[in-house]
Amino acid sequence: MATGALITLANPLEVLWDKSIQIIPGLLAAIILLVIGYVLGLALGHLISLILEKAGLDKQATKADLTKRIGHTHFSLIIGEIIKWWVFIIFLQAAVALINLGSMSMILNEFVLWLPNLIVAIVVILFALIFAHFIEIKMIEHSKVKGVDVSAGILKWAIIIMATIIALRQIGINVA
Repeated sequence: MATGALITLANPLEVLWDKSIQIIPGLLAAIILLVIGYVLGLALGHLISLILEKAGLDKQATKADLTKRIGHTHFSLIIGEIIKWWVFIIFLQAAVALINLGSMSMILNEFVLWLPNLIVAIVVILFALIFAHFIEIKMIEHSKVKGVDVSAGILKWAIIIMATIIALRQIGINVA
């Protein structure tokens, strides 16, 4: 009787051990892939950031009075960060495919497939903020009409609200 109970207890432990041994190679490969993806994304993001800085993107933003309005932001650094995380997400998708965790892998895969939508939503918001501030500045600079400040502010907020609605739809939130 004791031998039967011992065999019954040992069988699930054997199965757990076998499954753990089967997961380890995929897990190690996924970790290596993630490290490679992060380093490659970091290098590519830094390279893009340097190219945009040398091309004068930040100088043009300062010249257009956008940098002061948006918190002294360096646009080349923001674009470099977006590129870095985009590359990392591509490697993250490949790493999740290597791990055989059943339904957990499916959940991780769906999350990883959703992440680019989040990045696109962030990019939409950032460019809408830049565009809205630029329009407001140019309307105020080039118009002598009374009350242009109010209409420029209303137009700026209309652009920001529309972009926010677009970004929310991009990440899957129903705004209707």
